[in-house]
Amino acid sequence: MMQVLSNAQILAWDAYTISHEPILSIDLMERASHAFVQEFIKLLLPQKELQPRIGVFCGQGNNGGDGLAIARLLHQQGVSVQVVLLKLKSQGTPEQEINLKRIQELSIPIIWLENEQTLNSIPYFDYIIEALFGIGINKPLQGLALQTLTYLNSLPAIKVAVDVPSPQLKVAFTFTFEVLKYSLLFAETGANAGKVKVIPIGLHPRYLSTLEKGDSFFNTFETPNHSINSQFAMKWEKGHALLIGGSLGMIGAITLSSKAALSSFCGMVSVYVPKHANNIIQIGFPEALVQTDPHDNIITCFPSTKAYKAIGIGPGLGRDPETQNALKDFLLHCDKPLLIDADALNLLANIFQVEPNFVLPNNCILTPHQKEFDRLFGTSENGVERLQKQRAFSKKLGIVIVLKGAYTSISDANGICYFNTNGHPLLATAGSGDVLTGIITALLASGETPIIAARKGVFLHAQAAQQLAQKGHRQIIASTLISELGFLAPIL
Repeated sequence: MMQVLSNAQILAWDAYTISHEPILSIDLMERASHAFVQEFIKLLLPQKELQPRIGVFCGQGNNGGDGLAIARLLHQQGVSVQVVLLKLKSQGTPEQEINLKRIQELSIPIIWLENEQTLNSIPYFDYIIEALFGIGINKPLQGLALQTLTYLNSLPAIKVAVDVPSPQLKVAFTFTFEVLKYSLLFAETGANAGKVKVIPIGLHPRYLSTLEKGDSFFNTFETPNHSINSQFAMKWEKGHALLIGGSLGMIGAITLSSKAALSSFCGMVSVYVPKHANNIIQIGFPEALVQTDPHDNIITCFPSTKAYKAIGIGPGLGRDPETQNALKDFLLHCDKPLLIDADALNLLANIFQVEPNFVLPNNCILTPHQKEFDRLFGTSENGVERLQKQRAFSKKLGIVIVLKGAYTSISDANGICYFNTNGHPLLATAGSGDVLTGIITALLASGETPIIAARKGVFLHAQAAQQLAQKGHRQIIASTLISELGFLAPIL
């Protein structure tokens, strides 16, 4: 795993590397630019024989210095490039000025962008490398800077950002240096970043040991294999999970969760549903053990949990007041590993409104999407504020929160967050969250701790989508996602 760092920490890491390697700032910029060019050439390779036209848009800060170095390195590899330099002040940073002089010595063509009229003189480019502002920007853009970004958005060229895209600019790819930046993780600032690739540039590793443990990101899972491989293992040794949910017209959700649980890791799955759903589950999922509520269409009481290793509650549960009362009573007495999802989260939000200090079982897992999170803990103006709330409520309540999204964030009871970078757009399909509920509940039943079950489950869920995409799927239903889990279970 690698930590997610703030802009201030990134700048401090640069400074630490410069002083402790040691290396000159201009040489560190050169190293980063080499790393960018290597990735860009891979992107360009299929089109290289066509000699695409490439424009490198540079500012006057160090991000612009990166862009100028990138233009020079591409030129030296025989790639035809042209620099467009946004000039908002008399001179740039020292490193930017050094790279500008190097560009001029090689007679690489430069368009000086000094007013709005100059925008009309910019030629057509197949690719645009954007290195205008980077992480140094700290105020809203206006004037020529804003006009330039608006103009770039209107162009059909494939755009690639250096480190981070400038505000409001939509790019196809972002090659970010060393670690993910917070701005890439939230919809408000990261939705325009396109496909993000983290490029190592050799910043000094010892710097990270000077920091307190903080948020981190992962796209693989390094914990030891938890599988029971003995041929003498029995199904109950792999864990017995209980899934509770379903209401009239919503039995599909709990069926998906239950199937996902048994397809992931645990050896046995029981399902507790309204009475009318008995035949539906028995026919649609014959591998499940079924218990039913006395009520035909809703759940009005919860079963004993003595026989189970872990419980998942919520898919298709409905929002009936009787169900809410039953849920509240259950939460007050539950002593088993527990996951709360979907309608159970909405019922919990109602409970919190009446009893703001309601206490949840220690280390239980909540798996809300953004709207469910806002119902639980109040609306947020942006992703940064929502992340702060996620940390705070995980600590206050002593729970794990899985906030689902493009970069699902998983916070532990200490308020530390883990961001999964392995997500895929295929997961944006009805029932996908119900599948995740089943996976994590199965991992709890197998004996994983709540934070490991959450992190591992999110990774496995995303990996199933990744593998379906590699097989050519461009759209899936949740059942297809479940069918992939059996291929992935051994990697747990």
